[in-house]
Amino acid sequence: MELEPGLLADFQNELKHRNFAQLLVRIFDLVHLAVQSPELEMRYNHLPDLDAVVQQVGREVMRDLNLESRPTSETVNVFIASEVDEVGGHTRNIVDLIRNSRRRSLVILTDLFDRYAEGTHQLGKVAHWLGAAVCVLPKMSLIDKTRNLMRILNSLDMAAVGILAHHEDVVAYAACNDLLDVPQVFIHHADHNPTLGATISHYTHVDMFPGNLAMCNDAGYVSPDYMPVLAARRFIDCRAGLPLNTGTVGRFSKFTVDGPLNYADIVVGVLNATGAKHVHIGTIPDDYLRYLEGRLIAYGIDPARFVYLGNVDDIQSALVEQQVQAYISSAPVGGGKSYVEVLALGMPVLLYCGANSDKRIIAHYSDVSSYGDHPRWSSIEELILNLNRLDVEQECLRSRHIYVERFSESDFHRVMRQYF
Repeated sequence: MELEPGLLADFQNELKHRNFAQLLVRIFDLVHLAVQSPELEMRYNHLPDLDAVVQQVGREVMRDLNLESRPTSETVNVFIASEVDEVGGHTRNIVDLIRNSRRRSLVILTDLFDRYAEGTHQLGKVAHWLGAAVCVLPKMSLIDKTRNLMRILNSLDMAAVGILAHHEDVVAYAACNDLLDVPQVFIHHADHNPTLGATISHYTHVDMFPGNLAMCNDAGYVSPDYMPVLAARRFIDCRAGLPLNTGTVGRFSKFTVDGPLNYADIVVGVLNATGAKHVHIGTIPDDYLRYLEGRLIAYGIDPARFVYLGNVDDIQSALVEQQVQAYISSAPVGGGKSYVEVLALGMPVLLYCGANSDKRIIAHYSDVSSYGDHPRWSSIEELILNLNRLDVEQECLRSRHIYVERFSESDFHRVMRQYF
């Protein structure tokens, strides 16, 4: 996505007059707005003009700090993120990197939205789960966060920096400029949205999904490497004739409570079609659980056939223990990490592909296998039709092939060892 000439000239003028604080705020606001714009297509993922401006701000601020030479014993991997949560693929990807690093790790959180500082996010359980030292930048202006991050990085015996920051995190991308003399790896980990960082040439650019890899290759700003999302291979025994227990995974923001994709209607339709049980992993609000129970009773369905697990530490183990035989992707918002973990089970996938999910489909799933694609659905009626004609054994083979072809655990470890 290119900036309008007038806006780019305005930003250049801000640079000339060294209005760095104001410039970082304006760029943060602009990218944050772009991320919220569903009409932006996948090809607008890259922001080369903004990347160039943010990098120039970073260089100027770093020169102003006149930092002394940093240690060079190269004993620590640093991973920079904006924030982490107890659930979600973003955090689980960071955990995978830490647990498979050859060195000690430090996670630095820029707290871009001040959620830790203001108490809306809590670190205790998450910090323990990460299994690494964690540093959170205090609440201050974006320019002061940038300076603080630069000073921290300059004091560390770093071997490499892994950047998994949010799209609009000007702090991370300004601090990680080409005056920082350490290998810097931009990990394009699971998103279809416009993002800072994806066109910065001195970063080693690593994509974690086939769709993103193809898009970044085609764009030509960088030469991306491919390190697939990690999921341990644990192929299950899929046989026709077993009760077709189904499952969904995802925080409730990935589903909808009204309209043609009302999650309660999905559950009712699926349970009517299978006669088995449906398992949900991820939080659902208490009031919606009560509403869902009422809908099941109204349709003469035993509410016990809907198994609500909430958040779990291990999605694969939970699905296996519940004897889930088919995975129904979240709708209307797709989930990338959970999808790969299901593939690593060799489990049939019924993939939502509607108007609001097309970009995510491209980023996560599109053209993933020469073996063919999963059954797709864009309405509850189409989902039920696919369930009724599902060839369980064939779809198990399809998921296994896609996993081996594009998301192999060994491929993750091979690329991981090159950088961390």
